[in-house]
Amino acid sequence: MRRGIEIFRYVKGYYSGETYPVIGLIMIKEMDFSAIIGQDRALELLKRVIKKDRLPHAFLFAGPEGVGKKLAAIVFAKALNCIDRKGADPCCSCSSCVKLGTPHFFHPDIKVFKDINDPIYLRRGSVMEVLFGGSLIPREDSEEEYLNALRILEEENILSLRLSEGKGGGALDAVYLNRDEIFSSDKVKQGYYIEYEVMAAIQQKLLSRNQTANSVFRYLVSSSALFYSNSLKIGESGIGESVRGIISDIYMKPVESRKKVFIIDNAHRMTEEAADCFLKTLEEPPPDSILILVTSKPAAILQTIRSRCETVRFAPLKSGEIKEFLSASASLQEEHSFSAAILSSGSPANALSFDYASYSAVRDFIEALLSGESKLSNFICFPLFEQGILDASRGYEIQKIRNFMEIFLRIIRDLIFYKSGIDGEFCVSMDKIIHSKAFGELSVGTLDKLFFHGCDALERLQSNENQELLLENFLLDVTAAL
Repeated sequence: MRRGIEIFRYVKGYYSGETYPVIGLIMIKEMDFSAIIGQDRALELLKRVIKKDRLPHAFLFAGPEGVGKKLAAIVFAKALNCIDRKGADPCCSCSSCVKLGTPHFFHPDIKVFKDINDPIYLRRGSVMEVLFGGSLIPREDSEEEYLNALRILEEENILSLRLSEGKGGGALDAVYLNRDEIFSSDKVKQGYYIEYEVMAAIQQKLLSRNQTANSVFRYLVSSSALFYSNSLKIGESGIGESVRGIISDIYMKPVESRKKVFIIDNAHRMTEEAADCFLKTLEEPPPDSILILVTSKPAAILQTIRSRCETVRFAPLKSGEIKEFLSASASLQEEHSFSAAILSSGSPANALSFDYASYSAVRDFIEALLSGESKLSNFICFPLFEQGILDASRGYEIQKIRNFMEIFLRIIRDLIFYKSGIDGEFCVSMDKIIHSKAFGELSVGTLDKLFFHGCDALERLQSNENQELLLENFLLDVTAAL
């Protein structure tokens, strides 16, 4: 069987961790510290380190998901190796900076590794510019044409989606390509590639349905080729060999820059074997390399590793900052924008990819659950399909389940705060629940139990537990708690 088209070949280490239209929330070539919002304290620390030129051998960037940690790590690496740096900011025009402005981040001395199971975030405006920039499709129709193409790809089981509720070029959509259906595994090179035959079969099927869907598919696969060929399988067994390959690279001299920088995203997902490999490197750090561990769960990283890293803490943004950001980045209805800001947990990425329809479905499910209107039958998970939280044609998709659990926990948390008399910003669209008779009769203790069951289910979702059984047990537990 033929190997696959050239763009899917494995290129060791040269990997940006994102498709080219978006890295964090902006184009790579435009990227400096000013692109990171709401993190003044963390950025000031990094700038001081650059100006003093006293670099620790390892950093730990810790903070909530989607607040700019990885983006800051890449800008930091960019500034360290900038040839014409002014102060602490990269010039964005020298040969080193320009390499970070290429579609797939081909910099020989700056490497970013990301968990292979994470989504690809696509900024609509950038994708539509590539797809429709030179086409005869009227600009006002291009967004709907693009979204319709994504839905067709989801129907064909090529990907699953978490579409932003926002409109316009600033909206950020999360895409999970179905690796099992599209890609073949290269066990030797620890990556993925696509076979000619698979590509041709998918394209033939798509062309019979929609030309734009075929174009979007080609775009997604080509722009994410290095994502799949070089993603670090952080949370999978057998990572030892892959990690040892990274470590051997760490001890090599930079090709053309001052420093080699290795950024490990979601470092808390490392297996024990992988963590042990990194620990040995931190105990005897190479002089010309810097390791940056990016994590939203620092406590899950070995204490012996944390103690050898300089910790840089990133904070969640205030809801006002998120609202201001949304007004400049995406076109949302006022109520939806308010909900996105409150439910974002201080994360611009979460706010941009907010799906109001999913939130409304979970809110309605909780309302029916608390009122006793949601009755469990022999098909225990039926209410989730009835409310549109899960898609009957696609079954128990892990991303849909995770999205449901995260929204469930946030709403229950807000209900606990409200019940306890704690001041805070709550979504106005929860008024129907708060003013219901059933909610008035609930105790804080009962809501605490619901929250505990949600946390437990979300934690178990990270393992390989059967999703249907997990949801059934969760629904039985919360029903019993009521």
